Amino acid sequence: MEQNINAFIHHTIRRHEDRRLLAIDATCGNGHDTLLLAELYDQVIGFDIQPVALDATAKRLRQAGYDNVKLVLDSHALMERHLGEDSIDLAVFNLGYLPHCDKTIITTPDATMAAVETILRHLAIRGLIAITVYTGHPGGQLEADALTAMLKSLDKHDYTVIVHRYLNRRQAPFAILIERMQ
Repeated sequence: MEQNINAFIHHTIRRHEDRRLLAIDATCGNGHDTLLLAELYDQVIGFDIQPVALDATAKRLRQAGYDNVKLVLDSHALMERHLGEDSIDLAVFNLGYLPHCDKTIITTPDATMAAVETILRHLAIRGLIAITVYTGHPGGQLEADALTAMLKSLDKHDYTVIVHRYLNRRQAPFAILIERMQ
């Protein structure tokens, strides 16, 4: 069993066997998720509001030799304006703040829910959304609660929503997986 929630998410992404045409990294951060998506998908679009995050991601991608990623300096809440007509096969979110940077710049409930709603509208059948939720910072639990409430309302015939969490770790991040069924 994976000891790290991000390793669990990466394992899940690697095992997702459906189409691998378009993936979204809604929160690039330091580029770890973006790099994995670049390895697995034909095209990746990555979003972040911090230039330092996109610079770190671009450097990681260059070093690995990937050129199939479009990086966008914009909020994930506004991703609709950067998407075409293609269906999204996978989207990944890593909520919270950028490690080793300004901890006051965080993802917010309104922006995250708007981004998830956008992805849901574009998600291919059998498409997957993988969200890592951090609650140990100011605003983190509020975002987790709002997101969880929204996802509970999804029709069970259209989406499968699974939460993966560690019960014996205080304020540990947890994963939410959403798969579109039809």
